[in-house]
Amino acid sequence: MKTNKWTLPLLFVCLLNTANIGAQEVFRADFETYESTPYLFRYGNRGSLGEYTYKPRWIYSHQVVDNPVYSSDNTSNKVLEYTTMEAQNYGLKFRLPTPLALEQVKEIQFKLFQPATVIGRNTYDGRQPATKHDVCIKLLSEFNAINDFRQDDGILLYKSVSSFTETGVWTTFTFLFDPADYSSQINKFTEGVKGIAILPTYNATVTLNEDDLYLCYMDDLVIRSTPSTGITEKYPSSASAIYYADERLHILSELAESFSLDVFDLQGNHLHHYPSLHAIDGCIALPLDLPRHNTYIIKTCTAITTTTTKISL
Repeated sequence: MKTNKWTLPLLFVCLLNTANIGAQEVFRADFETYESTPYLFRYGNRGSLGEYTYKPRWIYSHQVVDNPVYSSDNTSNKVLEYTTMEAQNYGLKFRLPTPLALEQVKEIQFKLFQPATVIGRNTYDGRQPATKHDVCIKLLSEFNAINDFRQDDGILLYKSVSSFTETGVWTTFTFLFDPADYSSQINKFTEGVKGIAILPTYNATVTLNEDDLYLCYMDDLVIRSTPSTGITEKYPSSASAIYYADERLHILSELAESFSLDVFDLQGNHLHHYPSLHAIDGCIALPLDLPRHNTYIIKTCTAITTTTTKISL
């Protein structure tokens, strides 16, 4: 099983291995029983009220099924199956039994399994196939359960988008949330967090053929009021510190293996891509023109670890 953990520090980050210390669950959905399966509904679709002609957006489904891939990575008996023709920035949303204050939402964790990605598959309308397949989540300040095409307001954690190209294995995704990183949007939550949406085909932005629907399984959705993290020892991830100085991006790394690096702005625009970097004597200094008075997201990936770092210049 591969685990993706996302953190959002202020300037540069030391990436640490973590242990479950004092983590408090405030919501759990494991789909094993009726009681542990929350109310859920489609999040987002193309279309508008009053459309009665055929639309690809109508072709989707979700149901609780037997775990098709029972293994040490996921020993659950029941999981949630999701299929869709529209592999867009859509997904499923889950209503919380009681709204949570933003301060109660520190960590969101869930498992996904997919037999195949969306990348490269033929499309319904003849457009170019998808070249990206990511996962994102959204904290919902509203929860509409009437119109499937209406996307509820809230906070999309676009700073923590995770690549989802693993197939044939259960993958655990962990998003750490700090309201300070989305301070301009927190005023939406006058009644608290009402739900959470998982978007398993984020950034794919294609519509597949009707006989080739996207399929994935979801399980063990957990929200914690304190992260399941306690500092124990240094974690061998792709970078141990990142900072910008003298028109260069400096990456400190103890890894012997190579890693990729991508730079995004806060709007999600992809600014720079380095497919293969290798630290010499524990450091890399990349000549990089980054305008000042901005904040950037630096994503580094090895074969087993993906890490996101936020730097403010």
